[in-house]
Amino acid sequence: MMGGRLLPWKFVGYWQCIQCGECCRKFKVPLNNTEKSSFLLRYPYALKLEGKQIYLRKKIDGSCAFQFMGKCMIQEEKPLACKIFPFYIETSPLKTYLKGEALYTYRNKDYYVYVHSACKGIGIGYPIEIVIPEVIEIVRGNLKTQILTTFSPRAMNLEIIRRNVEVSSSNLYRKIRSPLEEKNLTTQINKIILNEALGSLKQRHLHLFHSSLTYVTLKHVAHTK
Repeated sequence: MMGGRLLPWKFVGYWQCIQCGECCRKFKVPLNNTEKSSFLLRYPYALKLEGKQIYLRKKIDGSCAFQFMGKCMIQEEKPLACKIFPFYIETSPLKTYLKGEALYTYRNKDYYVYVHSACKGIGIGYPIEIVIPEVIEIVRGNLKTQILTTFSPRAMNLEIIRRNVEVSSSNLYRKIRSPLEEKNLTTQINKIILNEALGSLKQRHLHLFHSSLTYVTLKHVAHTK
């Protein structure tokens, strides 16, 4: 098991999955009840029973059974624990004296959000409050498509918002909206994730890619589809 501790989200600031694969190698991946049924039918050879809990089996080198050349081979159907790592979403605080630092109010409901300190993506990438709405929607079962959480090929279209350069949020929305729609991402994602993200961008005055580089990047993405 990977060392580290759970940090309230306000202690983190920025985060992005860097595709290092360390979480796949160092953590045991538990399956929830829904996942147990589906994985038992499709991948019984890749499961391991410990007590009453079913986990994904490890290969002899310690990597996940589904990890190949450092990447996940079941990206679209990986377990919830994989999708939301290094985030932990709770309905009550783990430590009362850090309650305020973990509190995140989303759609009029309070959550307590923590980030595992062992993740190498802490401190880089996106402002963390842009990512948290997606994590919450995944946990609630309302969202299957990943954009900002643990790496998905779809995230490549949003690499433009990874760095610190100045662009207004209105221009950002105009430039990233079209590629997302071209990939048939749902209206739910556009409304829940992007609107939440843009609100956070306005609040924090986030600096993003130089506008010309952003335009070139998106034009290339659209051209390659």
